[in-house]
Amino acid sequence: MSFAIWDFGGRSKIRPLWRHYFPNTHGLAWVVDSGDRGRIEGYEDSVYEELYRVLADDEMRGYHY
Repeated sequence: MSFAIWDFGGRSKIRPLWRHYFPNTHGLAWVVDSGDRGRIEGYEDSVYEELYRVLADDEMRGYHY
């Protein structure tokens, strides 16, 4: 068994590039640095929206999460 693990930053300029890593993806670990309250306060809804957008991508459909 082997794993390829990618750590993507969450900056909005990088997000459109995430989709290039979706083909042949068989799992997703979505991690939010909730310890940094200053960065997440006021953005809670956008974190969920971004996750749902990733999961709705054609390349990610059909996987269990």
